[in-house]
Amino acid sequence: MKLPVFAINLDRSKTRWANLSKAGSDLGIDIRRIAAVDGSAIDPKEWMDVDFESFEHRNGRSILPGEYGCYRSHLLALQEFLKDGAPFAIIIEDDVRPDAQTLERVEAILLGSPNFDVIKLVNHRTSLFIQESGTAFGDKVGRAIHGPQGSAAAYLVSRQGAQRLLDTLSVMSLPWDVALERFWAAGVEVFSVKDNILEFSEDRRNSLIASKADYRKVKYTGEKRISAVWFRLKDYARRVHHVLLKPERHSFQVEPSQTTRLTTYISEALAAITVLIFVSALWVESDAYRYAGIALVIVSLAYYLRVSFWRYDKPLIGPIGILCIAWAGYVAIRFGYYYSTHPDAGTGAAEGVYLLPLFYATLGYALFLYIRNPFWVAAAFIAICGFVLIFGSDYAEIARNARPADIHHNNTIHASIAVGFIALCSIPFAAYTLRREGLAGWVRTALLGMAAITFILALMNIYALRSKGVWLSFGIALPILVVLISLTDKNRTARNVAIAGLLVFILGTGALYENIWKAGGGVAVATSSLGTELASGRDIMSTMKHAISDDDVPESTNERLRLWVNALEIWKKHPIWGAGVSWFDEWENRKYKDPNYTLMHNGYLEIGMRYGLVGLLFYFTIFSWATYRVIQAYRHRLIDASAMQCFVATMIFFAITILSNSNNRLAIGESYMWFAIGFGFYCYYRLQQQGLVRPRTYF
Repeated sequence: MKLPVFAINLDRSKTRWANLSKAGSDLGIDIRRIAAVDGSAIDPKEWMDVDFESFEHRNGRSILPGEYGCYRSHLLALQEFLKDGAPFAIIIEDDVRPDAQTLERVEAILLGSPNFDVIKLVNHRTSLFIQESGTAFGDKVGRAIHGPQGSAAAYLVSRQGAQRLLDTLSVMSLPWDVALERFWAAGVEVFSVKDNILEFSEDRRNSLIASKADYRKVKYTGEKRISAVWFRLKDYARRVHHVLLKPERHSFQVEPSQTTRLTTYISEALAAITVLIFVSALWVESDAYRYAGIALVIVSLAYYLRVSFWRYDKPLIGPIGILCIAWAGYVAIRFGYYYSTHPDAGTGAAEGVYLLPLFYATLGYALFLYIRNPFWVAAAFIAICGFVLIFGSDYAEIARNARPADIHHNNTIHASIAVGFIALCSIPFAAYTLRREGLAGWVRTALLGMAAITFILALMNIYALRSKGVWLSFGIALPILVVLISLTDKNRTARNVAIAGLLVFILGTGALYENIWKAGGGVAVATSSLGTELASGRDIMSTMKHAISDDDVPESTNERLRLWVNALEIWKKHPIWGAGVSWFDEWENRKYKDPNYTLMHNGYLEIGMRYGLVGLLFYFTIFSWATYRVIQAYRHRLIDASAMQCFVATMIFFAITILSNSNNRLAIGESYMWFAIGFGFYCYYRLQQQGLVRPRTYF
């Protein structure tokens, strides 16, 4: 590779040039001399292209002659390089020395770092370095958060970079070494090496630019330095921000298995087990999901801070990730302020749920890092669901058409929601198992049999547990799931299986229609009547109060209406931002004292009452975004159609169930929200991995 080396040397520094040229000759490096501009030999009145006012404003001192000469000399070197015609060049000052590996190391950098403008080959410091690329020699190329890094004694420059530097830095307002690395201001793609490629010679001890005493002589004091301090603070903040941003040229395409050393069978198995514990609220209602979720977050966050953060080759959380963190911060500050000013008002109920968005993006990162075989995790999930239903169903109560008492969940409504989720997951799993390649025949048969048993037992329990809200939600979500499978699954047998599942549900509903109507007909009539009154233009509060006084409205519906009126009365006082944790205090003065619950039996009211329209908008935004990313990942074949089908169907099911229950405050709902948005981030990271989305918002 033709790689010219241009060395800046003053005419009066003959010894320096002799030493440098000999070193180059010994190594077979053709070093071309650039006659440096001697600033001390030129009257400052004759200095060209200098913004004296800006320099003094930014630096809090006047320009030294050596600094002027250095600046002009580097511009001359760039001009000479452009005349040469080579694609790249190394520009050095005469106080550095190449060694036997210098050109090889630089050529290796060129192979691994396309489309750069400048790569600094020496620095005085590279604190908090973020790697962009690496070489076979172990050299790291990237950017340093802390700066200025000091020194422009050697750098690699492309033709495009040289022209950009000449265009943007033709007028001097900073010393050359400071101006060179300010890529955020100049619009030049500047990087640096972590460890110096060239070493400084003994000549560096006697600087020809300026001594420390020279700097002290021209340095302003007192208020004259305020502008310089302010400039440096702003510039440092800009530096940190822009260094953290992923470079425009960089495309994140490295597989997760290549980005971490923790991808052993043990770590994958532990991650899979932890994920299964995370979703275990579907089997046994407990807080185990919180411990599992926090464990996944801690492990992945530790790896991120130890390894990934210091590389550009990582997924970024993007604007929605920032929004989730900001939301959690807002909730924490609001809660802390109210509790500190009203300690006697209590801490509300389940307020910590609204802090969980802090962990959504990190859970997605944990899935991205550690879940390599999602099919087998899903298979284990379906198998556990099957065993739980086989050995946990109360067949005697179901056989005599009685409502079983579920011992694994706090009440039968919670259990009904759980089996609804399980039933909706079983069909996409079966569809995928039918078309998955490489499965042994007996394994495929066993998995399909388990999925079928799980689905049928889940249907039996949905019916037996008598939750009208789940009946409605499932009756809407299941047909949508079947339509999705019919439209997106190319396997005819898989489509037929989905249709068969829907037929089983329809036939079962038809056969048990009288019992279903007996259990839920009153609720259906009351709901229809409410809808009719609202459609006629009647106010929602007066409509609900009228229904409360109606003796024909079933007691379960009447209870919910009283809770909803109480919640709406509080929300009306704080429509935009909600009442925050103070709702708990206001609840003591509610209109309807009975029932004495703090669950609103409506997830939307739970959010609206606490955080108003802003809170509802936040959750609507992140769930819509997650759904979009999942569908986008499916369209680009980064996830299987069955994952998308399951996600959409369960999302619809969840969104409808919380109309009549506060499922977002249950272990099932909390873990589902966390997992669903986490999966949305997982898809977002996979899209970044393939270069299909290019967020530059850190972290």
